[in-house]
Amino acid sequence: MSVIAAAQPLAQALPDTPRQLDAEKTFAALVDWIEQKAKAERAPGFIIGLSGTDSILTFLACSAAFTRMGKPDRVLGLNFEHAAKNEFAGKGEPYLCVKSPDNWVARDILPWLESRCPGALLEIDATIERSDDNKRWGHLFSRAVGANDPRHGLGSRHYFPVGTRNATEQALGTYSQLSKSVSLLPIVSLYKTEVLALCEYLGVPKIAIEKSREIDCDCGRFEVQANHMHELDLYIMHRHGLLSRAYLQQNIPQDVLMSVAEFYAEETALNNYRPRTPYLPEGSLAICRD
Repeated sequence: MSVIAAAQPLAQALPDTPRQLDAEKTFAALVDWIEQKAKAERAPGFIIGLSGTDSILTFLACSAAFTRMGKPDRVLGLNFEHAAKNEFAGKGEPYLCVKSPDNWVARDILPWLESRCPGALLEIDATIERSDDNKRWGHLFSRAVGANDPRHGLGSRHYFPVGTRNATEQALGTYSQLSKSVSLLPIVSLYKTEVLALCEYLGVPKIAIEKSREIDCDCGRFEVQANHMHELDLYIMHRHGLLSRAYLQQNIPQDVLMSVAEFYAEETALNNYRPRTPYLPEGSLAICRD
């Protein structure tokens, strides 16, 4: 039986080709939405953790929105530099996933962002010894309110934490529980390959795009995501009713299609609790006295 036989109802006519984004209009739409939301919610500023293409795109859009609002210095990018790098045995042998000691984000991306977003703020946090996603989120949330006097609550100098989750991560559930505490998710409708296309359009340094296609244990990107990113996105588009089964069968080798389908099934099963949490009672548990 086909690995995608049950992906969509037979009566549903799906597109025969993948959607093709207009990069200029899509980025403009991101900036417009961020500006509208910032104004509507009276956001005093945004803070974004900088680590790769998702966060770079998000930072650029947030910076453009606040620059247009006349407050470019109210966008802060925070990069985490670890004193020691973790080593991971991969999910599958024979490779070993070892993080490079080189902080390419600080070396190559932060100077570029400074030139593209001259009014925005950029910082490096080197206080976390080893890579730990929970600690990074904790430090990000803490920095968001770090400039305020706790005796007087949140003032005008705090930041709204902005998430960088994309549509691929949203579909797979490969995001942390703490990432659900952010104030905005601007790029959650863009698949990973679309994020890379937008980064290329914006002239993001090539190293960031190349790193996004490498195995990275810290961010949970293993063989299938690294080696078959495009095919995985196409499969998820099909599952979301955006692409026909025929296109997959005609354009993806059967063994690759099997791999991405199995990966999708495994990840969504493993992570299916995330969109359902926090668990809430079906009704009130307050019981009154007789």
